[in-house]
Amino acid sequence: MSNQPFIHLRTRSAYSLAEGAIKVEKLVGLAAKHGMPAVAITDRNNLFGALEFSQAATKVGVQPIIGCDLGIRREEEGGFGAAGRAQVPDFLLLLVQNEAGYRNLMHLVSTVWLSPAPGEPAQISLSALEGHTEGLICLAGGPGSMLSRLAAEAQVEAARHLAQKLAAAFWP
Repeated sequence: MSNQPFIHLRTRSAYSLAEGAIKVEKLVGLAAKHGMPAVAITDRNNLFGALEFSQAATKVGVQPIIGCDLGIRREEEGGFGAAGRAQVPDFLLLLVQNEAGYRNLMHLVSTVWLSPAPGEPAQISLSALEGHTEGLICLAGGPGSMLSRLAAEAQVEAARHLAQKLAAAFWP
């Protein structure tokens, strides 16, 4: 059994409207209470709690990890499903590694809200990540992710192609 501490890297706070309920103060308090050296806040398509979270975590001696679960357009379907309805986006979890990563994540989150067509959910194309991945760590698996969906649909070649695209973007 490993004695390495556990660190939550997928945590939605109350800033993920209708998806998370924990308030930032409570989250960092629990992390400190359970001896976690760090904890991430990865709200969906927003960084609203980043400053409050960073300040609260630092105050109790927990390393804050800023991140975001970013909506990614399903390009293989053109972003639209049956009867022309906008598809629910896939998600890609991005974690900030340094200042360049924070700047890039701010840009991407802004683009998520400014780029969709009217009536389309907040999302960006995978190609919008180009040039904005420095300083970011990508966790491509997990619930709601593109890779998980493609694997569940047995789209092996599409999953392999996506993994190669992400590797080229985040690990050049």
